[in-house]
Amino acid sequence: MGPVVFTAVCSGGVERCYDYSALACPPLVRHLARAPAHLAGLENRHKYVGTTDSYAHTLAEFVTHLARTVDTPGDMDLESLRPEFLDSFETNLAARYGESSTTP
Repeated sequence: MGPVVFTAVCSGGVERCYDYSALACPPLVRHLARAPAHLAGLENRHKYVGTTDSYAHTLAEFVTHLARTVDTPGDMDLESLRPEFLDSFETNLAARYGESSTTP
């Protein structure tokens, strides 16, 4: 099991608490949250609070999108992920931000 709530200490001692406990797909969130939790502690660009915030926000957006896409979000885990879920998420981002945007 991975974290659902974690605190990252970023550059300059800035602490951020990331809480994914309200998201659907808890088994999936526990696995996916390992990445930003781990990256936030590395001695590289991921230690900047803006980068960690961005990763954390994108993870929450992806899980929220996925929960709206599948019939039983509570049953989702890593083995349930399919390429078409990422394709659908990317299509949704492109529609929201526009094809030429670098934001997503």
